[in-house]
Amino acid sequence: MGTAEEEAKALAELERVRTENAIKEMQRQEELRKLQEQQQNKMAADEPAVASWPDDGFQPSPQTGMDRVAGALRVGKAGDAAFARDLLNSGQAPLGGVSKPESAADGVRENAAGSRAAKPALGLG
Repeated sequence: MGTAEEEAKALAELERVRTENAIKEMQRQEELRKLQEQQQNKMAADEPAVASWPDDGFQPSPQTGMDRVAGALRVGKAGDAAFARDLLNSGQAPLGGVSKPESAADGVRENAAGSRAAKPALGLG
């Protein structure tokens, strides 16, 4: 063992080294946080523009003659888009909003389809 003075110097040196290491670790953590934040910002900027509901300024690609034909025939992406457009513009209530017909009080059964309005299926017509 050394003298009290040597022990005090050694403890002071040890405390100084611990403090320096703690400061370096805090700096590394801060740099890591900044890099992760930059990566997240970069990922958000790299994402392609997608249509959101109802509209965020997304402009669809112009239709070609083949797209119009495919839409009329309900084939491919153009057909899917035409089908969705027709459903949205049909004005028909969603299927979840349709209530079941009540059974007749006199015990007479209705036909399998029940009593329905004369609208075409899925609003296409």
